[in-house]
Amino acid sequence: MKLSLIALLFIGLSNSLMSQDYSKEWQEVEAFQQKRLPKSAFDKVNAIFEKALITHNQEQIVKSIFYLQNLSSQLEEIEYDSRSQKEIKYIEKHIEKVSGGAKSIVWSFLASK
Repeated sequence: MKLSLIALLFIGLSNSLMSQDYSKEWQEVEAFQQKRLPKSAFDKVNAIFEKALITHNQEQIVKSIFYLQNLSSQLEEIEYDSRSQKEIKYIEKHIEKVSGGAKSIVWSFLASK
């Protein structure tokens, strides 16, 4: 009976210590998110994920997967917006060379972006 109680206590303490082991890293992730740096946050969460895989910390693996999915979506939106802005600037730079009905179509295209 004492042995099983000690084993449960040890397991509880080790899980608690393993969760605390990641708190500093998650604080860094939160700081990156507050500064609107999703790429840095993504890289940090990816490092947490790798560490959790090595230490077999299931809780941190699941948490990091959710964060990676969310941050990945944010990065895709930023990349899409950046690509769109580059396209718009390129077209605006050369719109003077377009005339007539084509110019109206180009302006309509830009308005839809």
